[in-house]
Amino acid sequence: MVEGKLTEPWVPELVAAWRNAARDFDGRKLVIDLNSLTVISREGEDAIFDLMRQGARFSCGSICTKHLLKRLARECQGNLRQAMRRTDIETQTALRR
Repeated sequence: MVEGKLTEPWVPELVAAWRNAARDFDGRKLVIDLNSLTVISREGEDAIFDLMRQGARFSCGSICTKHLLKRLARECQGNLRQAMRRTDIETQTALRR
């Protein structure tokens, strides 16, 4: 659960907590709860985007946070599509697994 402000110096803390939890969960799905988040800085958005690219999933309650997560998810999908266009068929197959 992330509470309060996702700004510096807390952004690196979130990233470190994700790494540790992802390692400890040994492949199980992990959901980051953003329901108690009140502020997200640009650095916080970047961290959420990077975590999405690494497979993180999020839950939230506020409309603004939901909108932000949807926007970042669309950007993440767009970056994935661009990366796939630049790779060969073997890499595309590996990404889909």
